[in-house]
Amino acid sequence: MTKEEFMNLKEDLTNIVIEYEVNQRKSYFLNHFYISHFKEELEQQRYIQYENQYLIDAIAKHTDGVPEEEIKAYLDGCKKDFALHIEQFHQAISEAMELDRRCKNYTTQDIQELDNAYIEYCKNYHPAIKAHSTEVERKVYSLLSPIYRIGNISAFKMLLNEYKDVFTSTYIEEEEYDTIGYYYKESLTNLTELVHNLKNEFPLNHEEIFTETGITQELIRLREKNYKLREMNQSLHEDFKLHFSYDFILE
Repeated sequence: MTKEEFMNLKEDLTNIVIEYEVNQRKSYFLNHFYISHFKEELEQQRYIQYENQYLIDAIAKHTDGVPEEEIKAYLDGCKKDFALHIEQFHQAISEAMELDRRCKNYTTQDIQELDNAYIEYCKNYHPAIKAHSTEVERKVYSLLSPIYRIGNISAFKMLLNEYKDVFTSTYIEEEEYDTIGYYYKESLTNLTELVHNLKNEFPLNHEEIFTETGITQELIRLREKNYKLREMNQSLHEDFKLHFSYDFILE
């Protein structure tokens, strides 16, 4: 591999690393904004959807001749599983509210400056790009990247300043071009797929939601969906009570 080919490959990898990292941060922000903004509707949706599915499963088991005691045990297990799920959702709400609190006074310029500072760091010291990264440099990345993704500007600046003296420069010999280039190609392929997936998953594939008009439309959509789920839920409860001498309600 020639020096020109190697440098071009490194530039391509640098660009895809930056695109991946910035989109990770953007996805985190949008996802937590969504949870924070629609938390009531999303929680209602979870309760009704899960309850509906448990009711459907129980009715199907009864129709298939499964003993009632076994079905009751299944539903008891469902309640425990759902309790864990809703606890995780409440934790996500707490994280979203914390992000709101931390970022409420951020300007567009603040976020752009954060992105720019992280991009500059990535160009020089990201472990996927910098050949022969030291163990300390890899540790710094493992500390910096999650702080960047959650948008903690003050912690990011403090950590970057704290470790500024540990970064080293590296000279790559020509005989290393093929070996390192092979690693760069693999990384480029893997990250290109990850970026593609990220852009085609929620929330990046529905950025139109995060506008004034989009928020209103999404609120209407969620409430309409919950209304239909409640109608289905009422029907399922009526059907359930035809099969059993009791009712099942998630609490």
